[in-house]
Amino acid sequence: MDFKTRDLYRKEIESLSFATGREENELAEITLDLARKNSSLDDSRAHVGPVLAGERPGRVGERIGYHPNVKTALKRWGFRHANILYLGSIISIAILTSCFWCS
Repeated sequence: MDFKTRDLYRKEIESLSFATGREENELAEITLDLARKNSSLDDSRAHVGPVLAGERPGRVGERIGYHPNVKTALKRWGFRHANILYLGSIISIAILTSCFWCS
């Protein structure tokens, strides 16, 4: 694992710790436990990536009772729907521009 990936996971644990008031070590143990349960590999090869930032990022939050604030929820929604937002804004600008030149 490279530095950027480790740092991303560390920052995610840090932000969850700040938001919930739980210790970072406790959250790391919960994350490892979830990774072990979700892995088809043996315990020594279980990876926290899918649990923290991959396919199932909400699993840790569900387990610890974390509810994101409005800003975080909107940001996550925007990232999940980035393609629609991007293409929608281009189409909207194109329609508005063409309507401006038609009149």
